[in-house]
Amino acid sequence: MGNIIVIFQRAFPFLVFILLQSIAFYIIFKYNDYHQANIISRSNYLAASFNEKLTDITSFINMPVQNESLVKENARLREELYRVSKYIQSASGDSMVEKLKLSIPATTRVVPGKVVSNTIANLRNYVIINKGRKDGIKKDMSAISNSGPVGIVIDVTENYCCIMSILNKDANVSVRNRTTKNVGQLRWKGGDIKTALLEEVPKHIKLKKGEIIETSGYSSYYPEGIPVGTVEKYSEDSKSNFANIKVRLYSDFSKLKYVYLIENIERQEVRAIEDTIVKIQKAEN
Repeated sequence: MGNIIVIFQRAFPFLVFILLQSIAFYIIFKYNDYHQANIISRSNYLAASFNEKLTDITSFINMPVQNESLVKENARLREELYRVSKYIQSASGDSMVEKLKLSIPATTRVVPGKVVSNTIANLRNYVIINKGRKDGIKKDMSAISNSGPVGIVIDVTENYCCIMSILNKDANVSVRNRTTKNVGQLRWKGGDIKTALLEEVPKHIKLKKGEIIETSGYSSYYPEGIPVGTVEKYSEDSKSNFANIKVRLYSDFSKLKYVYLIENIERQEVRAIEDTIVKIQKAEN
């Protein structure tokens, strides 16, 4: 008990000082408009600064959830876009308005997915996504990112799927020049992951640097009009009738995080017709 009294006696002057200081600040704040405004201003500044830091920390913590939400919303919007675009293209003339009054058929389904594995250093590269059979993913669905085509689904498990990346020497994408609509095949031959070659374009078709290359829609994999990249280099091949064209890809596969898996619901019908044509050609040969 004696120790407590001694401690209190030693601290008593300091406690009295704190009390008097508090009374002085109260009187200044209460009866002096200038100091009152100054203190309020500084208090508001400190509170705003604290709230800003707290908001930044909260946003950083919630960023993965926000990203997932944005990806899902983008997938929904892309699905609607492909449906409307395809229907508008099928409509023409005076009948367009009447056709648009009808329900638009759902011929395209879009599923968002997150990249869990991605290779870029091989001649045959693959991407693994956290979506599988339980999410309705099937073989031959295409995958795109916000920047362009990513690849084609080649294998599916219950929870995951494997995509053959366009950075694969066995892959090709049917593309076209946005301006002239001339069609060719985009292929990656290895090396630089940011460029690919545009093949099967006749050399009488002159392409300029910077012209946009996009998906042609001739394949049942990718919807038409998806930007792929721009022409970086054009030259003529003296040994063939085709040009040598290097395309700078929009997609940076080293930073790939999210993709959209696209199912063309009418693809099976198209494949059936293609298979029939192949059989007829084989029979003729």
